[in-house]
This record gives sequence, structure tokens and C-alpha cells, in this order.
Amino acid sequence: MLTRELEELTFGGKTEEDVAAVKKARHQLEQRVKEQEEELDDMAGQVQLLEQAKLRLEMSLEQMRKENRREIAQRDDELEDARSQAYKKCKGELQTKVACSPEI
Repeated sequence: MLTRELEELTFGGKTEEDVAAVKKARHQLEQRVKEQEEELDDMAGQVQLLEQAKLRLEMSLEQMRKENRREIAQRDDELEDARSQAYKKCKGELQTKVACSPEI
């Protein structure tokens, strides 16, 4: 588009000032495109870093969940063992009391 305008100005009898203005505008636009491409590359790099960080956090979270489930299962087993031992102890004491008490 700008090339066409430049050609029209050059061959259309326009002044050198007009040609210089179009060239300047084209240069500014090209510079702006270059800056935006660099910014886009930077943003793409940032997105990639953020995605990697997210993946690490998700993996860490899953590991913590597994560890939490394992600890809960271990506590449940310990609680069940304590209940079983307490039941056996009470049953044994009760049997001992029954055996030692005189019958009426």
C-alpha cells in the first residue's frame, strides 16, 4: 500500500516534500511493526515460562495430594489398630472380672 502511494507520488508529479513524508511514514510504520514483533516474541516467551511454572505447580499439587491421602490412610490404620487393641483389652479385663467374681 505504501509502496503504491510512493510510486504514485513519485510519478504523479508530487513534490519532494510529499515523497519524503510518505517515506518517513513508511519507515515509522516498519519500525512499529518490528517493535510489535519483538514484543510479541517476548510475550510468547513469557507465556511459555508461565505454562512451565503452571505445570510444575500442578505436579507439586498432585504430589501433595498423594502424600496427604497416604498420611490419612496411615492415620486411619493407626486408629483402627488402637480401637482393636482397646476392644481386646476391655474384653480381656471383662473376662477376667467375670472369671474372678464369685457366682451368686
